Amino acid sequence: MFNPISPLQVEADEREGVDAAQFSVRLPRKLHWSVVYAPQEGIDRSTEATRLATNVHNFDVAAFAGRFRQDWMAGGTFAGQWGGAGLRGELTYTWRASSAESNALRLTFGSDYALNSKLYLVGEYFYNQGQPPGITPGQPPNPSELLRFTNEIFTLNRHFLSGGARYTVTPLFHIEAYTVIDAQGPGVFFLPIATYSLTNNADLAAGSQLFATAPRGEFQQVRNLFYLQFTVHF
Repeated sequence: MFNPISPLQVEADEREGVDAAQFSVRLPRKLHWSVVYAPQEGIDRSTEATRLATNVHNFDVAAFAGRFRQDWMAGGTFAGQWGGAGLRGELTYTWRASSAESNALRLTFGSDYALNSKLYLVGEYFYNQGQPPGITPGQPPNPSELLRFTNEIFTLNRHFLSGGARYTVTPLFHIEAYTVIDAQGPGVFFLPIATYSLTNNADLAAGSQLFATAPRGEFQQVRNLFYLQFTVHF
Protein backbone atom coordinates (compact mmCIF):
# COMPACT_ATOMS: atom_id res chain seq x y z
CA MET A 1 0.00 0.00 0.00
CA PHE A 2 2.90 2.39 0.60
CA ASN A 3 4.83 1.64 -2.58
CA PRO A 4 2.97 -0.83 -4.81
CA ILE A 5 4.84 -2.59 -7.61
CA SER A 6 3.37 -2.76 -11.10
CA PRO A 7 3.78 -6.16 -12.82
CA LEU A 8 4.42 -4.21 -16.03
CA GLN A 9 7.49 -2.46 -14.61
CA VAL A 10 10.52 -3.54 -16.63
CA GLU A 11 13.05 -2.58 -13.95
CA ALA A 12 11.37 -4.48 -11.12
CA ASP A 13 14.27 -3.83 -8.75
CA GLU A 14 13.79 -0.07 -8.98
CA ARG A 15 11.30 1.24 -6.40
CA GLU A 16 9.83 4.72 -6.27
CA GLY A 17 8.75 5.67 -2.77
CA VAL A 18 8.16 8.46 -0.28
CA ASP A 19 9.90 9.61 2.86
CA ALA A 20 8.39 8.07 5.99
CA ALA A 21 8.94 7.81 9.73
CA GLN A 22 8.60 4.53 11.64
CA PHE A 23 8.42 3.81 15.36
CA SER A 24 8.78 0.19 16.52
CA VAL A 25 8.85 -1.46 19.93
CA ARG A 26 9.05 -5.06 21.12
CA LEU A 27 6.40 -6.13 23.60
CA PRO A 28 6.07 -9.21 25.84
CA ARG A 29 4.77 -12.53 24.45
CA LYS A 30 6.65 -12.15 21.14
CA LEU A 31 4.58 -9.13 20.15
CA HIS A 32 6.00 -6.39 17.96
CA TRP A 33 4.18 -3.07 17.51
CA SER A 34 5.03 -0.46 14.89
CA VAL A 35 3.62 2.84 13.64
CA VAL A 36 4.43 4.39 10.24
CA TYR A 37 3.73 7.90 8.97
CA ALA A 38 4.33 9.04 5.38
CA PRO A 39 3.45 12.74 4.82
CA GLN A 40 3.53 12.74 1.01
CA GLU A 41 1.75 15.88 -0.30
CA GLY A 42 -0.11 17.43 2.62
CA ILE A 43 -2.17 15.98 5.45
CA ASP A 44 -5.10 14.98 3.20
CA ARG A 45 -2.80 12.78 1.09
CA SER A 46 -0.69 11.42 3.94
CA THR A 47 -0.58 7.85 5.13
CA GLU A 48 -0.44 6.60 8.69
CA ALA A 49 -0.75 2.99 9.82
CA THR A 50 -0.15 0.75 12.81
CA ARG A 51 0.71 -2.95 12.90
CA LEU A 52 0.79 -5.57 15.63
CA ALA A 53 2.71 -8.74 14.78
CA THR A 54 3.72 -11.99 16.44
CA ASN A 55 4.95 -15.49 15.62
CA VAL A 56 2.84 -18.65 15.85
CA HIS A 57 4.82 -21.85 15.27
CA ASN A 58 6.38 -21.42 11.79
CA PHE A 59 4.20 -18.47 10.79
CA ASP A 60 4.45 -14.71 11.22
CA VAL A 61 0.97 -13.24 11.69
CA ALA A 62 -0.08 -9.61 11.97
CA ALA A 63 -3.07 -7.29 12.17
CA PHE A 64 -2.92 -3.74 10.89
CA ALA A 65 -5.04 -0.64 10.41
CA GLY A 66 -4.42 2.75 8.91
CA ARG A 67 -5.52 5.73 6.88
CA PHE A 68 -4.38 5.95 3.27
CA ARG A 69 -5.16 9.47 2.14
CA GLN A 70 -8.79 9.83 3.27
CA ASP A 71 -9.67 6.13 3.19
CA TRP A 72 -9.45 3.82 6.20
CA MET A 73 -8.23 0.23 6.01
CA ALA A 74 -7.92 -2.75 8.33
CA GLY A 75 -6.72 -6.30 7.74
CA GLY A 76 -4.43 -9.15 8.57
CA THR A 77 -1.57 -11.09 7.05
CA PHE A 78 0.42 -14.29 7.53
CA ALA A 79 3.62 -15.79 6.09
CA GLY A 80 5.53 -18.95 6.89
CA GLN A 81 6.72 -22.39 5.88
CA TRP A 82 4.74 -25.62 5.53
CA GLY A 83 6.31 -28.83 4.28
CA GLY A 84 9.12 -27.01 2.52
CA ALA A 85 6.79 -24.57 0.74
CA GLY A 86 6.36 -20.92 1.58
CA LEU A 87 2.79 -19.81 2.28
CA ARG A 88 1.53 -16.26 2.59
CA GLY A 89 -1.76 -14.43 2.53
CA GLU A 90 -3.37 -11.09 3.19
CA LEU A 91 -6.92 -9.85 3.74
CA THR A 92 -7.83 -6.15 3.78
CA TYR A 93 -11.02 -4.11 3.85
CA THR A 94 -11.12 -0.44 2.83
CA TRP A 95 -13.75 2.08 3.86
CA ARG A 96 -13.91 4.78 1.18
CA ALA A 97 -14.25 8.40 2.27
CA SER A 98 -16.18 9.30 -0.88
CA SER A 99 -19.79 8.14 -1.14
CA ALA A 100 -19.28 7.76 -4.90
CA GLU A 101 -16.76 4.95 -4.31
CA SER A 102 -17.59 1.49 -2.98
CA ASN A 103 -15.85 -0.08 -0.01
CA ALA A 104 -13.35 -2.72 -1.10
CA LEU A 105 -12.42 -6.21 0.07
CA ARG A 106 -9.09 -7.59 -1.13
CA LEU A 107 -7.71 -11.07 -0.64
CA THR A 108 -4.47 -12.65 -1.80
CA PHE A 109 -3.02 -16.09 -1.16
CA GLY A 110 0.25 -17.40 -2.54
CA SER A 111 2.85 -20.10 -2.27
CA ASP A 112 6.38 -20.64 -3.53
CA TYR A 113 8.60 -23.71 -3.59
CA ALA A 114 12.18 -24.47 -4.60
CA LEU A 115 12.30 -27.98 -6.06
CA ASN A 116 16.09 -27.91 -6.06
CA SER A 117 18.94 -25.44 -6.39
CA LYS A 118 17.95 -24.71 -10.00
CA LEU A 119 14.14 -24.58 -10.20
CA TYR A 120 11.91 -22.20 -8.27
CA LEU A 121 8.09 -22.03 -8.59
CA VAL A 122 5.57 -19.46 -7.36
CA GLY A 123 1.78 -19.10 -7.60
CA GLU A 124 -0.85 -16.70 -6.28
CA TYR A 125 -4.57 -15.93 -6.28
CA PHE A 126 -5.75 -12.31 -6.01
CA TYR A 127 -9.31 -11.10 -5.40
CA ASN A 128 -9.90 -7.37 -5.68
CA GLN A 129 -13.24 -5.69 -5.07
CA GLY A 130 -11.80 -2.18 -5.42
CA GLN A 131 -12.65 -1.08 -8.94
CA PRO A 132 -12.35 2.70 -9.43
CA PRO A 133 -15.61 4.48 -10.29
CA GLY A 134 -16.12 5.62 -13.86
CA ILE A 135 -13.64 3.11 -15.33
CA THR A 136 -15.00 0.41 -17.65
CA PRO A 137 -13.03 -2.60 -18.96
CA GLY A 138 -12.20 -2.15 -22.64
CA GLN A 139 -12.66 1.64 -22.53
CA PRO A 140 -9.85 4.26 -22.36
CA PRO A 141 -9.55 5.39 -18.72
CA ASN A 142 -10.07 9.00 -17.71
CA PRO A 143 -6.72 10.32 -16.37
CA SER A 144 -8.52 12.46 -13.78
CA GLU A 145 -10.08 9.31 -12.33
CA LEU A 146 -6.73 7.53 -12.14
CA LEU A 147 -5.12 10.32 -10.10
CA ARG A 148 -7.16 9.24 -7.10
CA PHE A 149 -5.45 5.82 -7.17
CA THR A 150 -1.83 6.68 -7.94
CA ASN A 151 -0.54 4.91 -4.81
CA GLU A 152 -2.88 1.95 -4.95
CA ILE A 153 -2.98 -1.24 -6.99
CA PHE A 154 -6.40 -1.41 -8.63
CA THR A 155 -7.87 -3.72 -11.24
CA LEU A 156 -10.81 -3.53 -13.61
CA ASN A 157 -11.87 -7.10 -12.84
CA ARG A 158 -11.84 -9.10 -9.60
CA HIS A 159 -10.38 -12.60 -9.97
CA PHE A 160 -6.75 -13.20 -10.94
CA LEU A 161 -4.37 -16.14 -10.94
CA SER A 162 -0.63 -15.81 -11.37
CA GLY A 163 2.27 -18.21 -11.62
CA GLY A 164 5.95 -18.16 -12.36
CA ALA A 165 9.12 -20.21 -12.62
CA ARG A 166 12.83 -19.45 -12.50
CA TYR A 167 15.43 -21.91 -13.76
CA THR A 168 19.19 -21.54 -13.34
CA VAL A 169 20.77 -23.01 -16.48
CA THR A 170 24.29 -22.17 -15.32
CA PRO A 171 25.54 -19.98 -12.47
CA LEU A 172 25.80 -17.14 -15.01
CA PHE A 173 22.63 -17.73 -17.04
CA HIS A 174 19.05 -18.09 -15.86
CA ILE A 175 15.61 -17.89 -17.42
CA GLU A 176 12.30 -17.03 -15.82
CA ALA A 177 8.69 -16.67 -16.90
CA TYR A 178 5.59 -15.29 -15.20
CA THR A 179 1.93 -15.13 -16.15
CA VAL A 180 -1.14 -13.31 -14.83
CA ILE A 181 -4.56 -14.67 -15.78
CA ASP A 182 -7.66 -12.48 -15.70
CA ALA A 183 -10.35 -15.07 -15.03
CA GLN A 184 -13.26 -12.71 -15.75
CA GLY A 185 -12.06 -10.94 -18.91
CA PRO A 186 -10.75 -13.35 -19.86
CA GLY A 187 -7.18 -12.28 -20.47
CA VAL A 188 -3.57 -13.38 -20.07
CA PHE A 189 -0.31 -11.51 -19.47
CA PHE A 190 2.94 -13.43 -20.13
CA LEU A 191 6.42 -12.23 -19.14
CA PRO A 192 9.50 -14.27 -20.21
CA ILE A 193 12.98 -13.04 -19.20
CA ALA A 194 16.49 -14.33 -19.89
CA THR A 195 19.47 -12.93 -17.98
CA TYR A 196 23.20 -13.51 -18.45
CA SER A 197 26.03 -12.18 -16.25
CA LEU A 198 28.67 -10.90 -18.65
CA THR A 199 31.12 -9.92 -15.90
CA ASN A 200 31.13 -9.54 -12.13
CA ASN A 201 29.35 -6.19 -12.46
CA ALA A 202 27.56 -6.32 -15.84
CA ASP A 203 24.33 -8.11 -16.80
CA LEU A 204 22.51 -8.54 -20.08
CA ALA A 205 18.77 -9.27 -20.07
CA ALA A 206 16.17 -9.81 -22.78
CA GLY A 207 12.45 -10.08 -22.23
CA SER A 208 8.96 -9.33 -23.45
CA GLN A 209 5.50 -8.52 -22.16
CA LEU A 210 2.79 -10.30 -24.15
CA PHE A 211 -0.96 -9.88 -23.81
CA ALA A 212 -4.04 -11.74 -25.02
CA THR A 213 -7.42 -10.51 -23.84
CA ALA A 214 -11.12 -10.30 -24.62
CA PRO A 215 -12.62 -6.88 -25.52
CA ARG A 216 -13.52 -6.20 -21.86
CA GLY A 217 -10.48 -7.89 -20.35
CA GLU A 218 -7.96 -6.39 -17.96
CA PHE A 219 -5.23 -5.96 -20.59
CA GLN A 220 -7.32 -4.51 -23.42
CA GLN A 221 -5.44 -1.19 -23.65
CA VAL A 222 -1.90 -2.58 -23.22
CA ARG A 223 0.43 -3.26 -26.16
CA ASN A 224 3.05 -6.00 -26.44
CA LEU A 225 6.57 -4.97 -25.49
CA PHE A 226 10.01 -6.41 -26.29
CA TYR A 227 13.17 -5.13 -24.65
CA LEU A 228 16.93 -5.64 -24.32
CA GLN A 229 18.60 -4.34 -21.17
CA PHE A 230 22.28 -3.86 -20.33
CA THR A 231 23.10 -3.07 -16.69
CA VAL A 232 26.41 -2.12 -15.11
CA HIS A 233 26.77 -2.06 -11.31
CA PHE A 234 29.36 0.23 -9.75
